[in-house]
Amino acid sequence: MFTRRDILAAGSALAASLPLENLAGLTTQTVSPVPVILFEKVLQNLDPDQLSEALVEIDADGIEVAIRPGGRIEPADAAKKLPPLVQALERRGKKILLATTRITSVTPASTELLRVLADNQIPQYRMGYYRWKETDQWSQQRTIVQQQMQELAELNQKIGIRGLYQNHAGKRYYGALVYEILSIISKLDANQINLALDLRHLRAEAGLSWPTVLRLAAPRTGCLYIKDARWQGPRTDQLENVPLGTGFVDRAMFETARKACPSVPISLHVEYHGGKPLEGADLQQAIASYRKDTRLLRQWMAETNP
Repeated sequence: MFTRRDILAAGSALAASLPLENLAGLTTQTVSPVPVILFEKVLQNLDPDQLSEALVEIDADGIEVAIRPGGRIEPADAAKKLPPLVQALERRGKKILLATTRITSVTPASTELLRVLADNQIPQYRMGYYRWKETDQWSQQRTIVQQQMQELAELNQKIGIRGLYQNHAGKRYYGALVYEILSIISKLDANQINLALDLRHLRAEAGLSWPTVLRLAAPRTGCLYIKDARWQGPRTDQLENVPLGTGFVDRAMFETARKACPSVPISLHVEYHGGKPLEGADLQQAIASYRKDTRLLRQWMAETNP
């Protein structure tokens, strides 16, 4: 179990690593008209009160909570476990602005989960991924994806919630090439389904044409995902996740995205700490990393006029 002292220790570790001129305002909360939230999968071992305290120390406005198998909350437990989490965050002035799910189609279970999210005033959810199957006809797969998204859009309208589909790099992910998914969601109401536009995955797949793809995607973007990576390996064909500002998701890319999508929430990810809940010193270091990346992100935001 981690206490407030553990969380403060992480902040102290970060402070010790920063130049003295950067320490001013280290624990001052920043109120932004565009909320900065954290994807909290590596923080899942913090209980709701500890998580709320960590958000204060990090200077984040809320979280993107994982409600999926292996996440902070199992989907079947959402009706019971989500309200206490919402209440704990609200006591510290924080909110859940996005829930990560594995929903890709309308089923009794997905319908129930979306109703629970809406009942707890969570306005958006991240959908699960559609994946290409090499054994099936591509045109048939696209038709299936289109039908499932249409049905989800109709359900979202009834419930009063919006789904977001994240672009994810990789040959098996539908929407890795963003215009694949744009060709479908452009026919759907933006209040029902939009994009979670991931800058790391966008740049990995779009290469030099990322500015063009970004501008195409901007009108259908409901959240910006901020994380960083760089190419490595003997042939420079492998991706390494790195702290914000040290890879190809640089200030120039962020500025372009911010100007194209000036009012959408921003979800910060620290993929370089891995994809599993952390404990002990690893957890404290992740909190320090969130704090450092959040400070840089807010600096970029302050310097960018949408």
